[in-house]
Amino acid sequence: MVNPAGPRRQALPALRLLLLTLVGGCAGPATDSEPTGPIKPYEIHFRFYLQDRALKQQSYSISRLRSKLADEISDFEQYGFRRSDVDDAAYELQEFYRGEGFPEARVEYDYVADSREGRARFRIQEGPRISVSEIYFQGSEAFSEEQLLRFFTGPRRGLLDVGALYYVRDEIDGSVKAIQSFYFDQGFLDCRVTLGSEIEGPTADERQLVVSIEEGRRFRLRHYELPAENLAVPVSEIDAALADIVGMPYAPSLPFQVKTRIEEFYRRRGFADVKASVTPSINASEASVSVEIQLEPGEPVHIRSIRVVGNQQTVQSFILSRLEIEEGDLYNSSAERQSFRKLFETGLFSVVNLKLEGKGTERDLIVTVEEAPSIEIFVEPGLGSYELLRLRAGFRERNLFGRGIGFRVSGLVSFRSEEIVVGLTEPRLFGSDLIADLPVFYKRREEPSFTTQDVGFNVFLTENWTRSLQTTLGYGLRTTRLLELQADTPEAEIDDIFDLASISFRAKVDSRDDVFAPSSGSLSSSLFEWGDRTLGSDVDFFRITLGHGHYLNLLDGTTLAGSFRTGFIVPTNQTEEIPISERFFNGGESTVRSFRESDLGPKDASGDPLGGEVYNVFNVELRQLLIEQLSVAIFADYGNVAPRYNDYVDGFRLGLGMGLRYQLPIGPLRIDVGVNPNKRRDEDAVVWHLAIGMPF
Repeated sequence: MVNPAGPRRQALPALRLLLLTLVGGCAGPATDSEPTGPIKPYEIHFRFYLQDRALKQQSYSISRLRSKLADEISDFEQYGFRRSDVDDAAYELQEFYRGEGFPEARVEYDYVADSREGRARFRIQEGPRISVSEIYFQGSEAFSEEQLLRFFTGPRRGLLDVGALYYVRDEIDGSVKAIQSFYFDQGFLDCRVTLGSEIEGPTADERQLVVSIEEGRRFRLRHYELPAENLAVPVSEIDAALADIVGMPYAPSLPFQVKTRIEEFYRRRGFADVKASVTPSINASEASVSVEIQLEPGEPVHIRSIRVVGNQQTVQSFILSRLEIEEGDLYNSSAERQSFRKLFETGLFSVVNLKLEGKGTERDLIVTVEEAPSIEIFVEPGLGSYELLRLRAGFRERNLFGRGIGFRVSGLVSFRSEEIVVGLTEPRLFGSDLIADLPVFYKRREEPSFTTQDVGFNVFLTENWTRSLQTTLGYGLRTTRLLELQADTPEAEIDDIFDLASISFRAKVDSRDDVFAPSSGSLSSSLFEWGDRTLGSDVDFFRITLGHGHYLNLLDGTTLAGSFRTGFIVPTNQTEEIPISERFFNGGESTVRSFRESDLGPKDASGDPLGGEVYNVFNVELRQLLIEQLSVAIFADYGNVAPRYNDYVDGFRLGLGMGLRYQLPIGPLRIDVGVNPNKRRDEDAVVWHLAIGMPF
């Protein structure tokens, strides 16, 4: 197969020319002999033909073609205008076209060089660009056509690369081999997958492929055999550990899986030196496989002592508290891995290594660490269509007193808000896995119809149950001052200054593959909050907010994202009206994007938003990667705000639109334009949003 990356630099020029001729003929008659020294300046020209006629409109711009010759042009600058590099350039151009679906593309060239100058003229015959209109599978019974089509990758028609697959023979051959490997890994050891006939499609620039599959029989693991003695553990426990492998499709990797599993089984029970070997035996007549397991379990090992090496700032007791294994315990490989994970997740160490030292049934566990810098100064710029430019900056000490205690001071400034937070974090409260966090804050924020100023503190206790599940119990107390209240609110009896105290419970399940731009997984969150005068609050209320976002990777670079968020707040006891600062608002860059910030929902006579006791937001967005960091999206938003919680489904409004995103290290720079299909008299028909970060 021809290497699409082109011939190696070290190949002889004659060999390059021979390869070039074999793959389609880059005939390059030189009018002068090969120059012996550097030739500058040089000229490169391109001419485009369709058979013998000149092309009026070529498929790619000259600048695009020059970018594909970056290495060769660099060689021209460094070594002079050598014919061997022109050979390479012609070959690269031809392979580029064929890799884009022009199977008949040919690139020839004229080369002229003397002691003063060099010129090359590439004659490019593109030929037709062919796409694959249909792919038929003959003989496939074990797997669906949809499953097999996923192996066919490569460039596609359409602006978003979601149309028909272009005909690239190397890609097609690779896909056929991938299907063959897939069958082999699923136990079809006799399977043969070949590319059959290529049929002319409905039009001249289309082809239909036929993939022939001879599946054969599916081999399965039918039996495993253990040694008769020296097992060191009951046979029944081993059988329980290996029970699910019987009947599995046989793949070449299965013996290694069995070996790894049984060694791990023993290491979890203290046998640190266990060695296993697995020998398969294939019965072709019965399409079955049996494996013979040989074992040398060794002796169980106990931890005599634990030594910590490499810590300079971090106290040893903190490191030992993160370990899942103690002195005197039976060695356990699972506990060793969990200890490694817990130490690494503290963020205090750049290197963590756990290793047994010594011989015999009692050994030392050596914990080697290399501390990462504990002090961090950060600057985080941001952008929003309502807040405009914002900047968060601060200081973090992650290892206060050498005990992993975090201390932070941060500030945020934008055109509409200011914030200062000072906080302490204890990662192991009372030696448990509870994370305690105590932030003290001052915040000021301008909303469209009012301004708030908050001073207060929170106490949070967080438990990370799994990698994806997190729960937080909290208490908060703050004093809120309402400033510049523009909205004509009916709750005049509520003071402009009030205390709000509450107990809250939060839960989050996060399985997204990426925090900034997820393409698969989901994020679910919930908040239950109760405020009461017995807690020190001037407002009695009960609040619930729920949210779920789901992300599906449809095709390479294509993501379908959906989100639902809802919430309601209910006044209780002596409270009759919820203060405007505690109500829900809708509309803006991350909710219903056909409205400006907080502009969806109830308003007073002057058009100032009043908010409500209930809100809902539904978002659906199709995201498509275009080139490198640039992507496009089309979206539909649907949401409401209702004055009272019993008006839960009233006032829903629709927003449609599209946007562009450019991925930055701090998140995607996002431009969204929302269209209001049912515009009312006091509303905008089109709303633009500029922000950093995904809407959900």
